[in-house]
Amino acid sequence: MTRALLAVVLAFSVTGCVLGEDDALVDAPVDAPRDCSCVGDGPLPDSFNPCGECGPGTMCVQLLDGTCTGSQVTCKPIVTGCDQPVCSTECDQAYCDPGGVSTCNAAPCPIDLPGVFHCYGV
Repeated sequence: MTRALLAVVLAFSVTGCVLGEDDALVDAPVDAPRDCSCVGDGPLPDSFNPCGECGPGTMCVQLLDGTCTGSQVTCKPIVTGCDQPVCSTECDQAYCDPGGVSTCNAAPCPIDLPGVFHCYGV
């Protein structure tokens, strides 16, 4: 019985998995075999989709700094007539800073996310 229990504990320590923990795979050594069956019930978060939090009725807006080196993403309620990520005077006022700190009327940045509304710092 002790050997069986030791074998189970050893098996989980080699894979880095702990049942019920979402970050189980993060703790595993780089060269350890991966057993993804021990990950929690839900899907893993999609770190490659920064707009994943934006639900129906919202527009994903990327605010870029004035040097195209940094950005942040927010979800804003869709404004009538601005349901597509296309720059116009109305959409600039709706999604970018109406105080004049950002605008959609600027040259694109290399870090622009595809399919989102872009506001560029001035």
